[in-house]
Amino acid sequence: MMGWPVLRVPPPRVPAARRWGRRWFWRLREVAAVPWDVLLLSLHLLRAGRDGD
Repeated sequence: MMGWPVLRVPPPRVPAARRWGRRWFWRLREVAAVPWDVLLLSLHLLRAGRDGD
């Protein structure tokens, strides 16, 4: 959304956490983080459009 060039990086072959509880913690954390990041980015883009940047 920002127009930045990005490079995709594959996940590691071995899970970062071996216990299922820890893995779900990281998954749920990302589920909450993605909408938050979209909101912040949208606000940034709206402000940039209003300021003429």
